Amino acid sequence: MKYDCFLKNMEGCPFCSLTKEEILKQNSSGKVILAKAPYHKGHLLIVPNKHTSKISGLTKNEKFGIFELIIWAERKMKKLNHGLSILYREGEKKYIGKSIEHMHIHIIPDEKIGALSKNNEDREIFSQDKYIKESKKMKARLK
Repeated sequence: MKYDCFLKNMEGCPFCSLTKEEILKQNSSGKVILAKAPYHKGHLLIVPNKHTSKISGLTKNEKFGIFELIIWAERKMKKLNHGLSILYREGEKKYIGKSIEHMHIHIIPDEKIGALSKNNEDREIFSQDKYIKESKKMKARLK
């Protein structure tokens, strides 16, 4: 399924209805998951448990917990790749064209990123089955 089609048919917030199988790592503040529409293989997302569009919507302790997940993901990804990009996304759709109004942080293996995949093709969204399968593989790789 194309990402644009996924967004048009999306009901509710996809980050607020994650299943245990989708979660790679979690703490009391947030979760690390595999991106369903990755820019590159191994692309992770860090999402706070609290539904907020901005980091200012988190408490000091929640921010600290999110930062702990960023550090965990950074260490794990650097073991698998030569480098990474960290992309922080917040704000409302109307201001920056954001597709999901739940603050999140991208941990992207060191590759060119953008609206297209690394092969300059439209990004595809994983089917739920493929997403769970890829999440299990990534969880095993990150141990």
